[in-house]
Amino acid sequence: MNGLKTLLKELIRVEVEIYIVACDSYILEKLHNCCFFDDEIQPSMFFLTLHDAMLHILEKHPESTEKKSDYEKILTAVTVLHPGSLRSRDKNAPGLETKF
Repeated sequence: MNGLKTLLKELIRVEVEIYIVACDSYILEKLHNCCFFDDEIQPSMFFLTLHDAMLHILEKHPESTEKKSDYEKILTAVTVLHPGSLRSRDKNAPGLETKF
């Protein structure tokens, strides 16, 4: 947890917007119990689904949907990891990365 907290603080320091998705409510409860959250690392960075995170991003940056020519202003990298998933076609690939 210390490593994750250090990483998140460093990304915040260099002004990277962070969205953590597919985070189970049980995990959030554990993070609360361990005093993981503070003034910089907020529970609002965590989303139950990728859909929820994308809706939040689009609401936060409405200009990205208004003009097609401005789509370069916001680059969203989504990394979905499925450790031990049998559904992965490439068993050597740790996850799938998609850029919107």
